[in-house]
Amino acid sequence: MRYLAGLLLLGHAFVHLAIWLPPYDPRRHAFDAKRSQLLINAQVDERGSRRAAAVAAILVAAFFVLGGFATIRGSSWANDITAGAAVMSMLLAALYFHPWLSVLIVADLAILVVVF
Repeated sequence: MRYLAGLLLLGHAFVHLAIWLPPYDPRRHAFDAKRSQLLINAQVDERGSRRAAAVAAILVAAFFVLGGFATIRGSSWANDITAGAAVMSMLLAALYFHPWLSVLIVADLAILVVVF
């Protein structure tokens, strides 16, 4: 079972990269994941907002990858790093909120429930 859980965490990491790293194309994407209304209201330019989204997504994905491999190995710290990744993911989704990202938030909440 821990192998399946670890693989799901690895998949979740790659979903983050797939959401936040590709350039926005209105013909292919339902919304611009790198556009944060909160950051725009805080006078952060669009380039800075996009850069922050990419860096945060890479960081969150790295934590999920660590959590996934730690889960597969059965490491004692797997739950801690996975919980941290889920919380960071929810903060990222909240900062760049779009209704489509609600699915991501629900997945992160499910991860937290399983971890604790």
